[in-house]
Amino acid sequence: MSDPRPGDVLRGRFRLEEEIGKGGMGVVFRALDLELDEPVAVKVLAHHVDESARQRFRREVTLTRSIRHPNVCRMYDLHETEDFLFLTMEYVDGSDLMGWRKRAPIAPEKILPIVEQVAQGLAAAHDLDIVHRDIKPGNILVSGDRAVITDFGIARTLADPRTHATGAMVGSPYYMSPEQVTDATIGPAADIFSLGVVLYEILTGKNPFGREDPLASALRRAHLPAPPPSEHVPVPPTLDQLVQAMLRHAPEERPSARVLASRCRHLLENRFVTPSKPPPPTEPTLAVLPFQGGSDEESMIGEAIAEEVIDLLSKTRGMRVFTFSVTRGLGPQPTFEELRALGTDAVVQGAVRMDGDRVALDVEVIGPWEDSIWSGELDAPVGDLFEVEARVARRAAETLRLEMVHHQVRDRLRVQPKAMSLYLAGRDLLRRRRLDVGDAIVLLDAAVELEPDCPPFVAAKAIAHARLATFTDSLSDPAARLEVAQAALERAREVAPEMAETLLAEARLAGVRGDLGGEVRSLHRALELAPTSALAHARLGELHLFSGHLDEGRTLLERTLDLDPSENAARIRLARVAAFEGDEALARRRMIEATEAEGEHSTNVITETLRVKHYLGQTDHVAGLRGRLRDEPVHQLLRAVMSYLLGEADGSVLGVVHRRLEEESVWLRTTAGMILAEACMVRREPQRALAIIEGMASVLHDVDWLTRCPLLAELQPELRPIERSMRGRIDRIWRATL
Repeated sequence: MSDPRPGDVLRGRFRLEEEIGKGGMGVVFRALDLELDEPVAVKVLAHHVDESARQRFRREVTLTRSIRHPNVCRMYDLHETEDFLFLTMEYVDGSDLMGWRKRAPIAPEKILPIVEQVAQGLAAAHDLDIVHRDIKPGNILVSGDRAVITDFGIARTLADPRTHATGAMVGSPYYMSPEQVTDATIGPAADIFSLGVVLYEILTGKNPFGREDPLASALRRAHLPAPPPSEHVPVPPTLDQLVQAMLRHAPEERPSARVLASRCRHLLENRFVTPSKPPPPTEPTLAVLPFQGGSDEESMIGEAIAEEVIDLLSKTRGMRVFTFSVTRGLGPQPTFEELRALGTDAVVQGAVRMDGDRVALDVEVIGPWEDSIWSGELDAPVGDLFEVEARVARRAAETLRLEMVHHQVRDRLRVQPKAMSLYLAGRDLLRRRRLDVGDAIVLLDAAVELEPDCPPFVAAKAIAHARLATFTDSLSDPAARLEVAQAALERAREVAPEMAETLLAEARLAGVRGDLGGEVRSLHRALELAPTSALAHARLGELHLFSGHLDEGRTLLERTLDLDPSENAARIRLARVAAFEGDEALARRRMIEATEAEGEHSTNVITETLRVKHYLGQTDHVAGLRGRLRDEPVHQLLRAVMSYLLGEADGSVLGVVHRRLEEESVWLRTTAGMILAEACMVRREPQRALAIIEGMASVLHDVDWLTRCPLLAELQPELRPIERSMRGRIDRIWRATL
C-alpha cells in the first residue's frame, strides 16, 4: 500500500496536484475535482492511525458540514477506497496564521479584522452547540481579506458527553483554556480563550503563559492570570481590556463569539478609543440605558437585554450606538442634558417585569427635545432565560432600527409631512402583505414623487416594484413590470446604496430571474447592513429551507417572527414545515394566524391553505376555498385548478394554466408548477405530475419540497435522478456564495 502522491486520481474523480499540509493524522493536498472542474482540498488519513483517529475523521465531516458560514471551511464528503480514507473540502487559497505569529508584533488594525471574522465563524458553530476545542494559528487560514476556521477534528457538540469527559487534556497545550487543562466543563467560552491567546501572540510576539515548555504553559494558565498585552508592546487601552476579557479565568466572564465580533468592529471603526465626547456623527446616534426592574432578577434581565440591543444595533450600518462604557461615566441616572452633550439624538430606556409565565419589556425612545419618539411593549414566554433575552432584544433592536429611520427622515431630512404619511402607510402594507402590493406601490410612488431624493422612500419603492415584478394578481405585462422594477432598483442604488432595503430589492429581482446565488449574496449583504432585518431573515430562511438546509431555514424563519411577528411569509413557510412533519395542530395554527394577518381573500393565503391541507391528507376544503376567489386573472387560474381537483374538469385545464404563465417570473412559474404537480397527485395522476416536475427541473431549487412533500411519496424512485442533479446544482451555488 503506497502513500498518495501528486498525480494520483482518487475514486476516479479527485486528481491530487500538490501537497499543502502534513501532520500526525495525515496529509492535505490541493486537488482538482475532475467532475466539476473545481479546485478542492483533499485530506488523506495516514495508514498507521487507529480506529479512534478514524472516528475523529468521520466526526470532522459530520460536524463541519452542519455549519454554513463564510468563515468556516466548507466540508464536502467523506470517501473510502481500498487503500485510503479521505475527505474533500473547500480549497482556501491562502496561508495560516503561523506566519503572522512568527512576524509578530503586528499592528492591531491588521489582525483585528481577522479576529472579527473568526469570531463570526465561531458564533455560527456555537449557535449549533458545536465547540471547536482547538483554535490555534495553524487552524486559521487567511485568503485575501477572508479568514477561515479549519480542522474540526476534535470538535464536539455540547450534547455529546465526551465534550466534558475527564482523564486527558484535549487541544493544543499553548492555546488551551483553563477548563481544558483542569478537566472542567468545556463550552463555547473555551474557543474564545484560545482565540484570545492567538490574538495576544500576534499583537505582542509572546505567548501570555510562556512557550518554554508546553505542559508548564498549560498548567500556568490554570492558576495564573495573563499579563496585559500592554506590558510588552504599546496597545490602546480598549484593546488591552478586550484581550484581557477573552483570557479571563472564569468562562462566564469572557465575551461570547458574537459580542467579540461586535467589539472588534467597534474598535476598528472608532480607532481603538472610546472618547468621552464623541465627534458630531453624520448618522443618528442612540444611547441605550440599562432597562430597569422592580427586583434584582428583573434588573439583571433588563441589563442583559439592553446589552444585546446595543450589540445588535451597533452592527446596523448608518446608526451609531453608545455602549454602557460611555453612559456609565455619567452616573446611574444621567440627565438628558448630559446625554445630549455627548451628541445623542435619542435615548432608549425601559423597564422589565416578570408577569406570570412571560417576560414583558416596556420600551421608550426619547428624542432630542425630550419628546417621546416611540414607545411600545414587547414580551416573550419564560423558558430558557438566555433565549428569552435574545428574542426580546432582537425584536426591540429591529423595532428601534425602523423607528430611527422614521426619526431620521422626519427630523434630519425634513421631508414634507404628507410624503412621510404616504411612506409610513405604504411600508406598513409591504410588511403585512407579501404578494398584494398594488396599494403599497400607489402610496410609495406618491411619496417619492414628493421627495425624490429621500433614501428610505426610494429604497421602499424599489422593494415594492421588485415584488410586483415577482407577482401580481392581474398578471399584467411581466416584461414591463420587470423594466419598471429594474429602474426603481437603479435609482435606489444611486440614492440609498447603504440601505439594507436596496439590497432586499436587488435580492428580489435576482429571484425573479431564478438567480439563487445572486439572491443569497444580496441577502447576506443586507444582513451585514441591518443584522435584525426581518425581511432578510424571512427570505434567507425560505431559501435555506428550499435548498434542503432544514435546520438553518427553520431557525431563520422562527427568528423572523421574533423580529417582526407580522411577517407572514415566515409563518406560512413554517406551516409547510409542520405539515411535512405531520404536526397538524401546529400547521393549522400557523395558517389561521396567516389568514388573520392577510385576510381570507389573499392569493397567498388561499394558495397555501389549499396546499397545506393537502399535505395533511385533507380534501374537503377545496370547495370552500374556491368560494373565496375573486375575478382577478390569477384567481381565474386558481379556480380552474380547483375545478380539476373537484373532478369537474380534466387535466387539459392544467395546460391552460401553464401556458398563461409562460412569460411570468421564474418564481411564479415554478410555484405554479409545484401546485399543478400536487393537484395531479391528489387526482391520482402520478405520471402527469412527474412530467410537470421534469419540465421545470432545470430551474427548480426546492429540494425540500421534492423530497419531503407527502403528496410526492410514491414518486420518489422516479424523482431520485432529479434530486441528485438538483442537490449538486444547489450545493455548487451555495458554495459560490460563501
